[in-house]
Amino acid sequence: MDLELAGKVALVTGVSQGIGLAVADVLAAEGMRVAGTSRTAPPRGDEVAHLPVDMREASAGDRAVAACLDRYGQLDVLVNNSAAAAS
Repeated sequence: MDLELAGKVALVTGVSQGIGLAVADVLAAEGMRVAGTSRTAPPRGDEVAHLPVDMREASAGDRAVAACLDRYGQLDVLVNNSAAAAS
């Protein structure tokens, strides 16, 4: 299925495993440029640019968006998948 996403940029949080990693992989397969946040590097980093950000920190969202914009110059889609609670 062509979702006409080629060339657009997505920021996906929580890409180290599970749903976040799967979403990032699907978006990349659709031709999107994908930046993904996680505290640890995802197991496959070839199609998703890893942004080492701990989304439990108050300024994490701002830093993740800034890093995505620095890398790609735009941001079209945000998938907020982080579920960790602050400790």
